Amino acid sequence: MEGMDHARDALDSPVARAQRFNRTVLLLSGFAAAAPCGYLLLSDERPGEVKAALAALVGLLVVIRSVWFLRSFDRPGRAGPQWSARIALLCLAVTIALTGSGGEYAMLWALLPGSVLSASLILGPPSGAVPAAWLTAGAMCALFAGAFLGPAGLSVDRALGEAALGGLVMVSVMLLEQAQIRNWSLVSRLHSSRTLAAELAVAQERLRFASDLHDIQGHHLEAIAIKSELIARLAGRDARRAAVEAQEVASIARSALADTREVVSGYRSISFSRELNNAIAVLRAADITTRWEGDLQRVPPEARSLFGRMLREGTTNILRHSRAQHCIVVLCVEPDTVTLTVRNDGVVDPPDATDPGTGIKGLEERFARHRGTVQARCADGWFELMGRVPIA
Repeated sequence: MEGMDHARDALDSPVARAQRFNRTVLLLSGFAAAAPCGYLLLSDERPGEVKAALAALVGLLVVIRSVWFLRSFDRPGRAGPQWSARIALLCLAVTIALTGSGGEYAMLWALLPGSVLSASLILGPPSGAVPAAWLTAGAMCALFAGAFLGPAGLSVDRALGEAALGGLVMVSVMLLEQAQIRNWSLVSRLHSSRTLAAELAVAQERLRFASDLHDIQGHHLEAIAIKSELIARLAGRDARRAAVEAQEVASIARSALADTREVVSGYRSISFSRELNNAIAVLRAADITTRWEGDLQRVPPEARSLFGRMLREGTTNILRHSRAQHCIVVLCVEPDTVTLTVRNDGVVDPPDATDPGTGIKGLEERFARHRGTVQARCADGWFELMGRVPIA
């Protein structure tokens, strides 16, 4: 069930919704670009068989374009340059066919070719697709002008003007769709960077825990090994001393067990200054503007460990559960209390006040042992985590 919940959350995430929106808009824009071609076909005086063939060709272009855009989201960079050439040939065929009779709105042919060429730019390799797209656009403009001068019988000035207008429409469609794709790519990369920053924060926490455990157990195990070797040598010569050493080994083992439990339970002393530096570094690496206000020297010794844990929990929540751009950490020391506040914007889903989460619950329990309190609240798009400890 937990895996299904994670999958459901991934599908409902803002990035996933943005992806579905962009995909839908790009697909619908292809049909919108094909609509003027249908108008030109209906107003054309050619035989019905020719119109049917042209309509089939337009439909094929729309289908190919849709496939290209779908592949641009799922498997970018997989198409070969030969497909770009085939798409260009189809665009040229439609151009020649639709512009042969001229007409007041004949420049609307450029919408669909421009959109199809935009799709070829997304999947084709940049070194070949970009020059090919611009050359194809230029060739279509030239053919368009030729069709106006020939079959349509327009003047040179008007033919060139209509061709230039069609080229402008085609290039505008290409650039607009490319801008939308590039913006989406940028959003995806930023989201991936923030996800990676959150994963790195978790990995750093695990490494820190492993380092603490290694330091504790390494010292105790080394002492136990030395004592055990001594007991083995004394076993046959000095039983009384061997018994004393065995008792010391048992004492060291109990001490190691107690220290291990402290590490696992999180009761070891934590450096508030180290946690603050780590939090600022991790948040800034995730492109979150972080500001610190306070004096580390004024933090009472009994509150440093608590505030260190609180800052660690707050940083983890920001990276995992928000789209924060700003974070403010404020330390306020008063005559009878000391307060640490962590505030961030970018709240996605306001937390349930009745279920603050296991991390905050753990903080509440630790602060309560020192007659302190922890409060978490959300207001005006900002989340605030505040811990207060009385000064003895």
